[in-house]
Amino acid sequence: MGKKRKKKTKRSLILLSALSIIGCSMFVYINDRIKTEVVQIIDYKDIVTSRGFILRDEEVISQPESFNKNNVMFTCLNGEKVSKNSIIAKIYSSPEEVLLGYKLDNISRKIEFLEKSLSNTILTSDEGVKELNKKVNENIIKLISSNSNLNTSLSEYIRQNLWYWLNRKQVILKKTDYTNSKLNLLKSEKDSLNLTGSNVISRIIAPHSGKFLRFTDGYETKLNYNNLLSGDIKNLDFNNIFPALSESDKAIGKIVKSDTWYSIFYLPVEEGERLKDIYDAKLNVINTDGSNEYLPSKIELVTPCEENKMIVVISCDYMNSNLAIIRKEEIELNLGDYSGIKINKSSLHKKNNSEFGVFVKRGNYLKFKRVKIIFSKDDFVICSQDPRYIKDEDYLQAGDSVVVSGKNLYDGKKV
Repeated sequence: MGKKRKKKTKRSLILLSALSIIGCSMFVYINDRIKTEVVQIIDYKDIVTSRGFILRDEEVISQPESFNKNNVMFTCLNGEKVSKNSIIAKIYSSPEEVLLGYKLDNISRKIEFLEKSLSNTILTSDEGVKELNKKVNENIIKLISSNSNLNTSLSEYIRQNLWYWLNRKQVILKKTDYTNSKLNLLKSEKDSLNLTGSNVISRIIAPHSGKFLRFTDGYETKLNYNNLLSGDIKNLDFNNIFPALSESDKAIGKIVKSDTWYSIFYLPVEEGERLKDIYDAKLNVINTDGSNEYLPSKIELVTPCEENKMIVVISCDYMNSNLAIIRKEEIELNLGDYSGIKINKSSLHKKNNSEFGVFVKRGNYLKFKRVKIIFSKDDFVICSQDPRYIKDEDYLQAGDSVVVSGKNLYDGKKV
């Protein structure tokens, strides 16, 4: 009985030892288990989005007394740049005289274009013809684009330019018979129309130079353009600014006096704080003309307001016909473009409490590789892929298997 009991006890001890060894092995395995991911180079845009209020330097042109819109003839295209004190519209006594006025104005423009094309001196050479062909082709492409976007004002402007360069080509090739004949015909037609007579009651003069627009939206006088940055902006509620439609109904149009305009919008505090140390950015007003063009801009003001928000003011010095009419639009602010290796933030480790790096799986071992962080977000960072370090095995490379989770990591560890 004693021998049997000893054997049983011995077997139990052996079993317990085996279980302990297995348990320890499982514990080590579980704790040593790592997860990796292959890292690659990406291009990343640091984008902030919001809904912005657009403020321009605008002056509304009021309608004259006893105004009848049917008796108005505009002498400039919508969105056309005008000079101070130039005539932007004529008031006639009847709609019929307006039609006559438009005919005379159109003929006068054509005469001016033809005389300009005949008087300009360009050397007659193959180089000159090639340059003219280039101008013609550029305007044809622009005309097709503006027609597809239903931009009639721009189409008319491009059409006139195209006509000018086609006639200019005739002159350089010394084929001016048609141009001279057309010019004489237009002058004769203008003289005949002048004999018919038209009664211009009054003229509307541009109070400033700038882009003339034939409409207003009622927001022009809601904010002071000149005092925007010096005023108490944090107490203004831009989301609850409504148009003065009664003022808009009494206007004949407006002058956009400056190419510099502002976009004003709200951001959460954490996003706004990021902008405080940034001065230059790229601004995109979404879907104004179907393009996705980022415009150089400056961050003029970032200030806190109520409800854990910050008000941001961005300025831009570029103006076109689309930017001259928008008011409340979705905007994208590009704070920077980055190209480098994207890694999970959980992969980062500090060596000697000073140098950032990651552990990379090389065969059955781990290797610590240094990184240079150029951009950081909440859950990832982008590291520089410096050409000097592309073949340096001490630095992270695209295609490396980086450890994103694991315990007790160290350089040279067997896994």
